Amino acid sequence: MNVRQRIAFLLISTLFSSFSAWAQNDATKATQSPTQHAAGKPSASLDVDDLKIAMAESSLQVNPSLRTTSDLASALEATITKNCFGDTLRTLTYAGSPTDPQCLARMERLLQLYPESPVGLCLRDGFQADACINGYQNQTFASYSASSGAASFQDPALKVGLSKGEQNKLSALSATLDDVNTRYQSSKTDSEKQSSINDATRLYDQLLGIACRVVAINLEQPAGSSGEPEVENSEIAEIRRKIMKIPAGLRAEHQERMLQKAEEELGQARNDQEKREFILQKIRVIQDPEVKTVISTEGKIRVRVVLPECFDLVRKAEKIIPNLPSPICHRIGWFSPQCVAAIKSWHIYRKQLEAQVRKTDPKYATPTPKPLISTF
Repeated sequence: MNVRQRIAFLLISTLFSSFSAWAQNDATKATQSPTQHAAGKPSASLDVDDLKIAMAESSLQVNPSLRTTSDLASALEATITKNCFGDTLRTLTYAGSPTDPQCLARMERLLQLYPESPVGLCLRDGFQADACINGYQNQTFASYSASSGAASFQDPALKVGLSKGEQNKLSALSATLDDVNTRYQSSKTDSEKQSSINDATRLYDQLLGIACRVVAINLEQPAGSSGEPEVENSEIAEIRRKIMKIPAGLRAEHQERMLQKAEEELGQARNDQEKREFILQKIRVIQDPEVKTVISTEGKIRVRVVLPECFDLVRKAEKIIPNLPSPICHRIGWFSPQCVAAIKSWHIYRKQLEAQVRKTDPKYATPTPKPLISTF
């Protein structure tokens, strides 16, 4: 089992131990409508978030690569969105910048690692900043696939997927949504149709809250781009790992022995330039194992990866109820300008609809606005 696998194993174990509390928290949140969600504060992060950041930092130090950079950026963004935007979903405004020292520290680390991070840019500059808006607008929305070549490097929670209890809840809610659809199709009055639409929106909010609780951000090379190697050479990574395990004050003797061996190898490789370059790289790591390779994130494609259940529900909900905020927010990000704009638009729509209902009540002398939904 290599270093990367050991780190993943430890993280998965910890995720399982925290899973019950985590799932219960998200399931409760999932029963709220978009306006209820917006009225509350973000849920407090669990210790698992701090653990994910620490493990991602360790993994990046041992094995600098675009993948480990992506993992750390994803962990930092997840914690920042949970804890650093305050009452944004209630006030529907955020001007930046945070004042909390921990939020500032994580924002600075995120932007140092990934300068184009929309989460970091929005936190620093506010939702009106072009970089904030464009960062989210340009990202890709994708479904997690266990058969993907990069799947083994994804957030372990994606591999775990939904619990059996969550899957059962999805099935039950989906069945109820089918019943609502049947009721809508047989409705004879505008009032009955609107009641069915209201029930459908609540059900979609709940379905998405369960299916979309796991999100990972991947930074990927554009198609046809060579860029940096995806992972550091395993032998170099192992040298770095062995030295870093030894306390800094006790490394000198061990490093000296490794240097002697490497210099002997260098002397034997006089006629092999490629081998000499590799040995010189080993020597640099032995001499200074804490100097990490800087992986550039410039020009990388940002991908928001979710579980297949989430991906399918978001696509369906956006088609059926185009202005419902929850699918937009789950696709782009809850603390994004696009999500906040969708919630604002939804409030306006609901007020207009309620005014129309009051105007036509009790006999509905004039027709209500044309329903948004043809079928659920």
